[in-house]
Amino acid sequence: MTNLKLNCSYRSKGRHAFEPENNAKRQESLSLLNTAQLAWITDTSKSTWEKMRMRGQGPQYIKVRNLVWYRRADVDAWLAAHEIPTQELV
Repeated sequence: MTNLKLNCSYRSKGRHAFEPENNAKRQESLSLLNTAQLAWITDTSKSTWEKMRMRGQGPQYIKVRNLVWYRRADVDAWLAAHEIPTQELV
């Protein structure tokens, strides 16, 4: 049987999310964000991300029935691609 531990980020929300220790692939598959979590991380509203999905903008997402999930790696890559470097004052 796999050693399981409670994921602290979900503990405060009352969810039961278990991650196996020392299993990078399984841990990567559990690093999914829903729209509310993505909105909270980026300090935006859920409707912002819903509108972006309808327009074909934003990071790649996974949709199963009525559930929408974003891979954390896809979100990080999308944000990095939209990074604007600041210009130095001369």
